[in-house]
Amino acid sequence: RRPALRPRHRSVFDGDDEFAEVGAPMSDSELEKAISTLEATGQFRVLRRAQLGNIAGGALVGNDRIAVIVDTETTGLDLQRDEIIEIGMIAFSYDLAGQIGKVVGTFSALQEPSKRIPLAITKLTGISEEEVKGQRIDKQALEAFLKPASLIVAHNAAFDRPMCERLSGLFAEKPWACSATEIDWKNFGFEGTKLVYILNQFGKYHSGHRALDDCIALYNILQLPLASTGGSVFAQLLSCARKTRYRISVVSPYELRGALKARGYRWHPGSPGRPRSWYIEIEEENQRDEMNFLIQQARLPKKNIAVETVTALNRFKLSTLPIAKMNSV
Repeated sequence: RRPALRPRHRSVFDGDDEFAEVGAPMSDSELEKAISTLEATGQFRVLRRAQLGNIAGGALVGNDRIAVIVDTETTGLDLQRDEIIEIGMIAFSYDLAGQIGKVVGTFSALQEPSKRIPLAITKLTGISEEEVKGQRIDKQALEAFLKPASLIVAHNAAFDRPMCERLSGLFAEKPWACSATEIDWKNFGFEGTKLVYILNQFGKYHSGHRALDDCIALYNILQLPLASTGGSVFAQLLSCARKTRYRISVVSPYELRGALKARGYRWHPGSPGRPRSWYIEIEEENQRDEMNFLIQQARLPKKNIAVETVTALNRFKLSTLPIAKMNSV
């Protein structure tokens, strides 16, 4: 039988009115022409799928280093009780200026938790009890993949770092950077910090809420140019990760909550070695002004204020570890 036919009305794509087979695939050049025509009307915007590209082997060039993007799917948001059910990682090379080189490897694994996966998590991620049954993350393979890394990048490092450190102590030894909080996305004209918002504004999309898919999305974002910086998102993030900052934590009465939030403080729910408190990370030149506000205006006693030196080695940890000099990122 002949395939079903539909009239192809005269269009701006090809200027003919011949018949065409329904579902006939278009070539790459035809797709690009169609996309250009649609976008030229001002009525459409086409998003391109975020892709990883080829994985390249071989030795690193010169002073190039390895960064690893990591993402986790978990049974919930409790950093001390919930468990990782999936981890994804992408390793790529970069030079000292923050220029991304090549993808050198990927890692993806599932793990059966000690408790049932909540239905809400299955609906969000698609990860079911059946999919993880009997699955274990190979710790030796994971650590072999992670060992060469000079930097770990996550889009919510304050969550992923503590979860990953429970999985392997090697995560605790590495410098971390957070693409969600260490880039001032709002200042660069972005409407939100979620991967999907950032990716869409860059003209791309991805299938979210699976660990490796989210890593691929972030890898695409890191390569893209960041307006007014003259460099990429990754170059900006690397610059932020190399800075030493100061974390000011305060235990304050409830009525100061609004004033602290207005100044950029965030809430920490407490963890071993760190009390429930409001905190902010600031540059060294802003430390005196911030202390004056807390003591002179907010009238907080000095015993309620703690100041810590923070680098990529201890940033995003649940508790503060001794500071080591960071010169390897």
